[in-house]
Amino acid sequence: MRGIIKTHLDQKQYGFIKGDDGKDYFFRYSSFDDTDKSKICEKLLVDFDPKATPKGYVAIKIQVVGKGAVGYTSPDKFLCSVTDKFRDFEILEFSKWMVMGSSRNPNEAKEDMINRAKMIGANALVKVEYFRSTGEETSDSGRGTHYFTIHSCRAIAVNIGKRVVNGSIIDDFICIDKRAAYLKSKLVAKTRRAKLYRLIFWIVILCVSLGLYVSNRVIFAVILIVIAYIFSHATNYDWWLVEI
Repeated sequence: MRGIIKTHLDQKQYGFIKGDDGKDYFFRYSSFDDTDKSKICEKLLVDFDPKATPKGYVAIKIQVVGKGAVGYTSPDKFLCSVTDKFRDFEILEFSKWMVMGSSRNPNEAKEDMINRAKMIGANALVKVEYFRSTGEETSDSGRGTHYFTIHSCRAIAVNIGKRVVNGSIIDDFICIDKRAAYLKSKLVAKTRRAKLYRLIFWIVILCVSLGLYVSNRVIFAVILIVIAYIFSHATNYDWWLVEI
């Protein structure tokens, strides 16, 4: 009978073949002939002998039909792992970049991290870690300080793929390090500009405040400095992308 490999697990050395009769046949890698086991992948066309057992249908004496080029395909959705392994995928590019996300909501923090990983060409994250910190802001009444929890996530950006017939070559998945380095340089430059603008802003504020102080308008000088302090925080645009 002829069929196509539907799913397989390298770690377990087994999988399922969709036969021409529409049935799913369980198979073990040991049932193949002298085929290189590393070539076993989804959508691979095979011939086999069907066998019925008390536990279901089994494929034996499997032979590969044709010589379709084996490549890789990306996952249908972005994947995350607290380890450095995925059940059905291989890591094709293990980058040297860590991405982070943060929010007052833990789910939004994770989504923030994933969106940033996509910006540098990753399709998965490994060694995902979650942590919390405390932030503070002026209360709505303007008196006192309000404290709140900041939820954060961090992980290493990777590209993963699953072996399939006529899939993409590995080189098509290698892009994170180059894209991340380029983006990091742009963000660092943007942060430096923000700090420079803040410095210039403060020089102007201090000059104006000094003029108010000299003209005996001390209260206005104090108010101006306080307002400037509240609204003059420079943004660190590159904090979320770290080379490891």
